[in-house]
Amino acid sequence: MKKGYKKYLNENGIEIETKIEEKDLFKFNYQGQIREIFEDENLKADKYLAEFFPNEIDAQGYRKIVEQELENLYKLIEYKFDYDDKINQLLPIELLDEEEIENELVLGIELENEDITELQKLVEKIKGIITDISKGLLQNSELDKKDRKHLESELEFLEILFKKYNERYEKAKLERTKRNAFNTALKAFKRRYSERQTDQQNKHNAFSEEKKILAENIANLIKARNSLQPYKCQIDETIVEPEVNPVDSFLFVSKIGVEKINKVYFEELVRGILKKGKKLEAEKITKEDLKNMISRYPSEIEDPLEAFKMKIETRLDDDFKPVKAITENGKDVYSDLSAGFNSRIYFKLLSGEEKNKGIYIIDQPEDHISQKAIKEDVLEQFRNMAKRRQIIMVTHNPQFIVNLDVDNVIFLSKEEEIVIRSGALEYEDEKYSILKIVADNIDGGINTIQQRVKRYEKNI
Repeated sequence: MKKGYKKYLNENGIEIETKIEEKDLFKFNYQGQIREIFEDENLKADKYLAEFFPNEIDAQGYRKIVEQELENLYKLIEYKFDYDDKINQLLPIELLDEEEIENELVLGIELENEDITELQKLVEKIKGIITDISKGLLQNSELDKKDRKHLESELEFLEILFKKYNERYEKAKLERTKRNAFNTALKAFKRRYSERQTDQQNKHNAFSEEKKILAENIANLIKARNSLQPYKCQIDETIVEPEVNPVDSFLFVSKIGVEKINKVYFEELVRGILKKGKKLEAEKITKEDLKNMISRYPSEIEDPLEAFKMKIETRLDDDFKPVKAITENGKDVYSDLSAGFNSRIYFKLLSGEEKNKGIYIIDQPEDHISQKAIKEDVLEQFRNMAKRRQIIMVTHNPQFIVNLDVDNVIFLSKEEEIVIRSGALEYEDEKYSILKIVADNIDGGINTIQQRVKRYEKNI
């Protein structure tokens, strides 16, 4: 037989390759690999499968909506804490009961500096948007000409806006510099003046200045107290639109852990950081209250607001992490399924592959798949694959051997040495029969053969 084969090959100019080159290999799945692929969090373990997924969803765009609303909440809490700190910082004043000293000179009090942090943030934000548009959107080749012109006009408006607020910010910085210079000069003058006064005069002057400072501080605190207000969530409902790519009967989806952003989500986000039954009231809360409210308070962080922010950030990282999923007929067939169903998805996708005609090698495709699923789904998928490519399979399952009408069965057994027997399913000679080998050595082999016995016209 060997000589006959060789003669036929030589006469027809045919050469049989005994090694598969990498370029001729479509895919190789080792035993248990398919399960590993689907256990990978984002299905990145398999390049072929990854090709079906759309680009990751823009999670940051959705996250910013929540972060902006959180900033409103943080500001109210900071405002309340600042109010509490200022009350605690009110110094006691010693009343003088002696008569006023004639010709006393009461020096002025230092000028307060206005907080320009928000103005600085506004300028930086506008500058960032300008950069995003000019260096990002306008550089995208997919942008329509009409839309490009519209963005360019918007960019011009933003440039004007930036110039306006940047000038205001520069003036505010200059004013702050002037006030600091005045306060420095006033302090130096007070020191020199006090050196020429008697202790009694200095004491009286200090008392007069402290009265003015105290009155001003109390007035500011009353204004601040009247400004304390409860927090009201102003977030509008936003539906998180997943990216979807339909393949066969499946939808490959890129999404995040949040389906919609609204007041309910925001309240659950905040409530999830607090101990059970606790409620955060921004206009009443103290630092000690917040510290006692936070569930599993991180001992390494002293500031309770920073601890609160840190735990919120951790939750947001989890909620807005890109997630990949596969759905079929509206049902998620990826997140909570057995490895067997994952394999059926995988084989179905492979069976539809038409671009690459290379050889597919797989070790034990039956792993984690029920006999029923193999019969009803997987065998048909392998039949479809076999129409487009050669398949080399290692298996202990008789259904793949008998029902796929394989071209060549190679049976390895260990006797005194490794014995290899091979041939088409119907092959038999005086030494062995492939059907009998399957019946005798593969679990369930005889039953599988009996179901196909009429086709082979054998009497087993």
